[in-house]
Amino acid sequence: MPTKDLDEWEKWYFEKAFTESKSPIKITPEILTELGERLHEKITEVVIPEWQAAFNELSLQDCKDYIYNLTINRTLMVLSEKNPLLTTGSQNFSRK
Repeated sequence: MPTKDLDEWEKWYFEKAFTESKSPIKITPEILTELGERLHEKITEVVIPEWQAAFNELSLQDCKDYIYNLTINRTLMVLSEKNPLLTTGSQNFSRK
């Protein structure tokens, strides 16, 4: 996008944009900065620690099961969406 178009859009946006709420709030560069700060806080204080905990609990068997499921079960699911005959009749492709 050319800079002039972006500058015009930014000017228009900050003149016209409001939140969609019961009491609309004018969107300003300061509001966007605050939202960015809140996003960073949420990611660094909540999301990353939760992911780290999940990764710490990840086992070799979890990875093997994931790859098997992705390869076998998901492939069958995609193929059966394209060809319903794969999952009808007496055929049973479920893992025992």
